[in-house]
Amino acid sequence: MDIDTIAGLSSQSGSLISLYVAQGNALSARLTDLLKPVRERAEEGARTMTLSVRADVEKLGDLAGRLARDPAAGFAMFASDADGVFEVVPLSAPPPDFAVVATTPYLRPLRVLRPPLHGAAIVIERAGSDAYEMIDNQVLDAVRIEAEPGKRNYGGFKGFDEHRVQRHAEEEVGHMLRQVAERLLRRHQDAPFDFLAFGGHQETYELLRPHLHQYLAGLPHHRFVIDPNTATKSLVAGHLADAAAVTYRAHDEELVRMVLEGRHHGAHVALGSPEVLDAVNLKAAEHLVISGPIVKSGFECVDCGWLARSAASCGSCGGTVREVDDVLGPAIERVLEASGEVTQVEVASPLDAMGVGALLRFAM
Repeated sequence: MDIDTIAGLSSQSGSLISLYVAQGNALSARLTDLLKPVRERAEEGARTMTLSVRADVEKLGDLAGRLARDPAAGFAMFASDADGVFEVVPLSAPPPDFAVVATTPYLRPLRVLRPPLHGAAIVIERAGSDAYEMIDNQVLDAVRIEAEPGKRNYGGFKGFDEHRVQRHAEEEVGHMLRQVAERLLRRHQDAPFDFLAFGGHQETYELLRPHLHQYLAGLPHHRFVIDPNTATKSLVAGHLADAAAVTYRAHDEELVRMVLEGRHHGAHVALGSPEVLDAVNLKAAEHLVISGPIVKSGFECVDCGWLARSAASCGSCGGTVREVDDVLGPAIERVLEASGEVTQVEVASPLDAMGVGALLRFAM
């Protein structure tokens, strides 16, 4: 089930459980701890809600053994016995453990999952290069690009041929590196790379750089140490994962800098949850930036969706508000509905103290 289909789930009785759990130790105990307050809250509700949640808590708790054997990094689960809903979604990255019961699904952990990066790794040696590619977090088998074999008789007649043969060898290496650069450019034109990684000796990397098209030269470059003679797909995959993490971190750092320093450069910015929620309500938030898995409680209007950290009634239509465990969850949905962007950054910064910020379309 895709995220848009999940977003369409609802429960009139308010018995829809959204449960997120990371793979790992004590999974059964963690499920029990997550579901206990959900069940306690349901006991205070209407009978339909109470019976539905009781049934779902039992079914979800029984999943522990099955989930522990699954290779997924984590799981999102949505259940409402009263509405015939029971979905288990494996995740490619571990989410924070979280559970809530409401009328609509809690989607924040799904919305802030990192999009997989497209990267390439080239393991370079003078005899040839191996080109690896990472797509959807999977590393493809290497494509071998070899230098054309040539004469290697460096003695010759009284050594007179040595200079000519060495020059030919350099030409072979240059031709091979041009082939590597051309392949990278073709693949980049088919599906743009987010970063490039290079392993091998420094001298061969320096020989390759002049052949890279400006599109490739402008991408983030990462170097890693590896012996080309013993390089394996598994070893290169580890270096690609490291390069992807560095690329994510650099993106986060730049985004946080833009939010924190934006006002000094004439940009429209909101900082802290009260300002950000005001911006979200006005559809002014172009890029919502959340500091890690921080959670902010708040209120949501049941009629128009207006959001606030505290409120007795809706500040927009005067309607009834309901308390929500994490007001940033519906804030994310509002930003996306208004064609904005959302990023949950994972770098430590002064934004941590405020929890959330936003780049705005216009001044408020």
